[in-house]
Amino acid sequence: MLAHRFVLAHSKEAAPARGAAARDLGLLKKMAFQSFYVDRLSQREIASHLNRYAAHLNVSVTEDKLNNWLSGGRILKTVVSYVVQHREEGLSYLMSRVLSTTNMTQSDREILRLHWCCGKGAAEIAAERQSTPNEIRKLLENGVAELVATIKKQLHDGRRAGV
Repeated sequence: MLAHRFVLAHSKEAAPARGAAARDLGLLKKMAFQSFYVDRLSQREIASHLNRYAAHLNVSVTEDKLNNWLSGGRILKTVVSYVVQHREEGLSYLMSRVLSTTNMTQSDREILRLHWCCGKGAAEIAAERQSTPNEIRKLLENGVAELVATIKKQLHDGRRAGV
């Protein structure tokens, strides 16, 4: 199962450069993510806790807003995208531990490896595979989505199992 510490360690670095208010809101989202998946707090408890900090930003964290943050997968997608682009050791972990558990074919996993680990572009991969760059781009987009969905499922399974 994917280690929560791995996702959280990389979530600290994953926020894109933005204004202070956006960074503060991003921090609230990360706190929500950690509180839900690691601390296993209820959404009601998380909303109550986060509202103490959110008041300083003139925002309110409702249970509905919190549910959108957690269920939409945007936080996780940001972390995964960051790891894919900037963290070679984290990418190696994802490739070996997570991609092997997805529903992707070995050929599709190899295309992701060529792009993520070898730095090959869609056009170069398409030429090697006798495909079109658009088909490869679509496969790469689907690969990230599949990766995020698999990690999200593992996080939810871990939360349910108390891991």
